[in-house]
Amino acid sequence: MFKIQNHSANCVEDIVISNEDSRDRLLEIVRGNVPFPIGGKNGILIFGKYGTGKTELAKLLPSALEHAIVGLALVQEGEFIRCRQGVNGITVMNLIENVASFMSFNASGLHYFTLDEVDNMTKEAQQSLKSVMNYPCTAFVMTTNHIELIDKGVRDRCFLIEMNAAESQLWLPRVRAILADYGVEDVSDEDLLSVIDACKGSARDIINEAVYVAARRSKKLATTT
Repeated sequence: MFKIQNHSANCVEDIVISNEDSRDRLLEIVRGNVPFPIGGKNGILIFGKYGTGKTELAKLLPSALEHAIVGLALVQEGEFIRCRQGVNGITVMNLIENVASFMSFNASGLHYFTLDEVDNMTKEAQQSLKSVMNYPCTAFVMTTNHIELIDKGVRDRCFLIEMNAAESQLWLPRVRAILADYGVEDVSDEDLLSVIDACKGSARDIINEAVYVAARRSKKLATTT
């Protein structure tokens, strides 16, 4: 029986990032070569089209950042907040301010906040967020499909990481890693690129199609042995 495995990225390096400058900058940060926070920037804002893997990356970053800063794992998991109707105003800000008012048990002394689809926050909440980002014990990871809707002061306090649809060639290593998990290694680059191209940059679709290719190939192997 073909058993589907978990193909979530294990580390930031596994994520396919379209913009080369953004990819290089982010890797320099998580490898500890660029200090974070620094110079009034204590946020990472990941922006781009739908379905490119922004949330997957955002979930990996608090652990990666803590390790880059102090070489240790997180003691306290950060707050993950999916901004949406009813969770986009004073409720969110009260939560952030309440957590930030206490000492962090992480070795870095930082509280990590991940705000998914931060563009859904009200203008008033974004203005409050801008002020809370001045707290020295906070680090923020944010995602948005609409960077133009993000308060300029919030953007100014962040490293900006662009994630739009990546070239198919950039996806080949991750797709091949997925196939290898199922023992499938005899699919040509040309065939895989055709599959990736058809997904039009959607990370979800590319991963699902890679699993589908592995399932079909595994079934074919089973019927010929």
